Amino acid sequence: MTPGERLDIIVSGFTEGETFAIESLPYNRRTSIKPKPDKYATVKVGALKPSAAFIPEDLRKIEALAPKNASGREKQSFLLVQAGNTALIFW
Repeated sequence: MTPGERLDIIVSGFTEGETFAIESLPYNRRTSIKPKPDKYATVKVGALKPSAAFIPEDLRKIEALAPKNASGREKQSFLLVQAGNTALIFW
C-alpha cells in the first residue's frame, strides 16, 4: 500500500470490542539484517452490520484457455535480444 491509498477491512470471526494488529510480513532481503515485523495499525471490531455488497447471481462466463484433457505442458520458442537497457522478445 502506498501513501494516500485507502484500505477497507472486512472482519469476520471476531466479537464486538476485540482488537487485532495489522502488521507487515518479514521480507528476506538476504542480508545480515533480520527483518522485523512493523505494526501499522490496531483494528477494533465494531458492531455487526448487514452487508451492503451487491453480488449478481450470474457472473460473467470465462471460457477455458485449454481443453480439459490438456497435458499442462507446452513448448514455447522465443528469441531475446538485449541492447543496453532495452530487451526485445520475439515469438
